[in-house]
Amino acid sequence: MREFMPILRNPDFRLPWSMIAPHEKQAQANHGGQTLERLAERGGLSFCEAAAIMEDRRWSRIVWNDGQPHKADPARVYLEKLIAQRAQQREGQPAQDQPQKDSNQ
Repeated sequence: MREFMPILRNPDFRLPWSMIAPHEKQAQANHGGQTLERLAERGGLSFCEAAAIMEDRRWSRIVWNDGQPHKADPARVYLEKLIAQRAQQREGQPAQDQPQKDSNQ
């Protein structure tokens, strides 16, 4: 098994495989039957795609929706918060609030 799921155009980003692997069925539903392994072989997922899979939902674009300029990619920020939340849950710590996303479909 892989250690990390690659994130497109972000080779430095580390999405633990163990966090996305339980959501294989959602990955296949969102990506025309492709397995997580096949998606990894093809270069990985975008931040939005990875977040959708981890939340067992269809893909939606994640955007800042507050009218303010931001330097950070909203999808990256959202996925980072989701990973941190899941890591806390695994360690038995109380979960923080769900990350909030503004989706624009």
